[in-house]
Amino acid sequence: MADALVALVPPSEQSFARLVGAPLTENGPYRMEGGPVELSPSLKITDSVIALHRDQWSFATVGVEPEPCHTADDVKAHYPTAVVKYTPHGHSPEESFIWSTTYDWGELWLAIREKDRCLIGVSIRSSAEISR
Repeated sequence: MADALVALVPPSEQSFARLVGAPLTENGPYRMEGGPVELSPSLKITDSVIALHRDQWSFATVGVEPEPCHTADDVKAHYPTAVVKYTPHGHSPEESFIWSTTYDWGELWLAIREKDRCLIGVSIRSSAEISR
């Protein structure tokens, strides 16, 4: 899913909807959301969001439940330049470590849940979004 999301850059509403396999509905003036969908027995999407303003994208994120669990070791093996950008603050076992890798257009973020150390989210963020 992460490689497919990166390949979309710059994403459009249509290309993102095709990727997540679900229609998107408007949730605010610049935000489109998709619901849960099972892409395959090994990959379920829990939710998806893309932010677009005047056809310029800010971010796109996909909540995932991969089977089997993908760990931080898997992230580091596939993205050797990935670094930890955010760490949990101890408020909840549902908090995540955010691993990030940089591209010319922005960053890819991979969220690893504290509780089970499994990948639960994939996001792309434009350089403009990151600098806010």
